[in-house]
Amino acid sequence: MALQLRRKVHESVVYIDRDSAPRIVSSGMDFLLEDLPVGTRVIYPNAPIKGLPNREAAIRYALNHPHDCDPLYAQLEPGMKVTIAIDDISMPLPPMKTPDVRQTALEILLDLLHANGVDDVHLIIA
Repeated sequence: MALQLRRKVHESVVYIDRDSAPRIVSSGMDFLLEDLPVGTRVIYPNAPIKGLPNREAAIRYALNHPHDCDPLYAQLEPGMKVTIAIDDISMPLPPMKTPDVRQTALEILLDLLHANGVDDVHLIIA
């Protein structure tokens, strides 16, 4: 099977050919400049989408309109125990402007729990 050069399937997909420049690849916390083998398919992320005008409102909307179940507030009962697992926000990946959206979501969620009588909350941050 002959190699097709400069084929283009989607704007975010590139196939490496003999004339391709080295590519920047991530390696832990660093980046490396690497020559990739001919025929390698490189997939780039889509362009970023426009940010939400009010992310707090979007978070509240998501909590009040979950997929295929009742709103979170309707599932809460005073005195119940809740455990929240969230990833470590000390190293935001991808990098985010402060405040980190995970922090905002956690603050809104804790307020919602408290407003509905849920005071026994355990956080698992890993």
